[in-house]
Amino acid sequence: MESGDEVGTLGNAFNEMADELQRQTGQLQRSAATEATLRARMEAILQSMGDALIAADVAGTVVTFNRAAEEILRRRAQTVVRRPLADVMRGQAITGRTLAEAAMIGGATEGTLSRADGSPLAVAMTAAPLVDSSGEPVGRVVVLRDVSREHEAERMKSEFLANVSHELRTPITPIKGYAELMRRKKFPRAKEESFLAGILQSTERLERVVEILVDFAAMEAGRLKPRVEPVPVKDLVARLTDKWRERDGEHRFVRKIGPDVPPIMGDPKLLGRSPDELVDNAVKFSPDGGQIEISAEPYANGSRSARISRVRITVRDHGIGIEPEQMPDLFQDFRQGDGSETRSFGGLGLGLAYVKRIASVHGGDVIVESEPGKGSSFSLVLPAATAGRITDVTKRARKAK
Repeated sequence: MESGDEVGTLGNAFNEMADELQRQTGQLQRSAATEATLRARMEAILQSMGDALIAADVAGTVVTFNRAAEEILRRRAQTVVRRPLADVMRGQAITGRTLAEAAMIGGATEGTLSRADGSPLAVAMTAAPLVDSSGEPVGRVVVLRDVSREHEAERMKSEFLANVSHELRTPITPIKGYAELMRRKKFPRAKEESFLAGILQSTERLERVVEILVDFAAMEAGRLKPRVEPVPVKDLVARLTDKWRERDGEHRFVRKIGPDVPPIMGDPKLLGRSPDELVDNAVKFSPDGGQIEISAEPYANGSRSARISRVRITVRDHGIGIEPEQMPDLFQDFRQGDGSETRSFGGLGLGLAYVKRIASVHGGDVIVESEPGKGSSFSLVLPAATAGRITDVTKRARKAK
């Protein structure tokens, strides 16, 4: 009996042990599955981050390198993991230290990153230590963000403010100068009329700058409310040509209007300013004078339809032309071919962007043709004032409101 009891007791013990092992195995499996899920979730988060994330161990060796880090540094993760952080993240912080040194110190800073292909990139960097549950450091995490767009936006803003200051100050100077001369001294009638003409011309230039800024701000905010009505093209071109002939004696303005040019559809004020901006550009970039042609003709664009649906208004100069590499940036806001303070030509850097937006809101387009050293032509292609077009442009103008 005793022997049997001992065997039974031993069997029960083994059974309990097996049950316990099975229970613990189940817990371990569930824990492993939970850990795998958490790891997969963490990996998905790291890889979906828009900012570059680099993690290093206490020795400064890279252990984690996410997809954004691959894009920003232009290095593959498999080529940088287990390499020193200083070899992977090269560049200079604004503090004077290397980016790797700044990362080991911690905190936030900015600097210039040198990528794998040698190209520089402006970055904002944040670094912090990684610690375990007991508070002991186990490594360091570094987050890099591409701030090149912010820097470019800041540069463009500074350039724009400088341009606005210059464009406002330029017409104010003769207004003030002529007014002070006339206040201090009596001049012959002819001289006074010359001074008054100078004041009036400068006032018109100042008014034009302000109107462009106001219109552009209204378009940006969606507050521009264009009127919609037929605009006679012949009258528009005639007024534009006469205005510039009176204003500018250094250039020869030629007007060419094709037969059967229909009216265009849109806001008379905005459609008058658009070609005026193009002529102003042509004058500005034809510093040696010469001929500027303002023409209008029906525009078919390959269509065989007898009905005239569009009109093309072209301003052509024989000035310095445009370099091919400058073409993609022509209609961008606040862009000029030369944005330096010593540039040869003034302007806000908004003129062509302004023209493009006015054309777009009327369902039109701007076509550019240019050859460096031989001149440029800018064409406004706008809808003709047909019954169908009146409805289309009216709807588009309402959306612009």
